[in-house]
Amino acid sequence: MRQHDTSSDSETKGRRDQAEVGSFYFIFWGIIVSVTNLLQFILGVLFDYPYPYVVWLAIIPAALFSGVYAIRRRKSHKPTHASSNIHKDNWLFIFSGMLLIILFGEKVNHQISPLITLLLSIGTFTSGRAMGFRPLQLGGLSLFLASMIMFLVPRPYQPLIASIGMILGNFVPGLQLRAMTK
Repeated sequence: MRQHDTSSDSETKGRRDQAEVGSFYFIFWGIIVSVTNLLQFILGVLFDYPYPYVVWLAIIPAALFSGVYAIRRRKSHKPTHASSNIHKDNWLFIFSGMLLIILFGEKVNHQISPLITLLLSIGTFTSGRAMGFRPLQLGGLSLFLASMIMFLVPRPYQPLIASIGMILGNFVPGLQLRAMTK
């Protein structure tokens, strides 16, 4: 009689939970950031509005919602997989890097969008690598490519490239990850 391998079952359940939670964040932030970038592009380029970056204030309620979701999720689902903490720490440091770039944007010639997109590419790629989920790895590469292109185009067009990058890099892989958990 074959003994049932509970460590393998636990690891599989942990990965499935991680994929389910991850899909929420990749879809949610993929939508929020791509729409916000697109609105910034429309306001700045098409309507010549002098302060198109004002749309980024939408990130504040989105971050609060995401934080509340994370707290509620953590209370009801204790992480069963060791890499859950690695993912959490990875994204915490990426978020900290984003804040640093925003705070010192003047020091980097206000090239904020390409640098933040670069950080997102690293987080997305490493998440995909840790989960063994190739679409996220490819999403990270597409965000990396978007970041490179953003350095080469005039600043008003950077949000358009970032929006496309977020759709291909976070939203689409997030949907694929969600479909995998169903």
